[in-house]
Amino acid sequence: MAELSEQKQAQRAMWAGGEYAIVAERIAGAGEAAVEAAGIGQGDKVLDVACGTGNVSIPAAEAGGEV
Repeated sequence: MAELSEQKQAQRAMWAGGEYAIVAERIAGAGEAAVEAAGIGQGDKVLDVACGTGNVSIPAAEAGGEV
């Protein structure tokens, strides 16, 4: 359980730092991978809650999804 607590603290510090552009750049590949894994394509409806910098919504739109 301590390991999860440490991960939560690290995530909190990362997002609280306000360096969203840097964080977005570092995790951009994860959004693209999520869109590919979900099989999002032309005409699929996509709701990206708390989209932040758009790391998932932008690739979803580029794949033809209606975001």
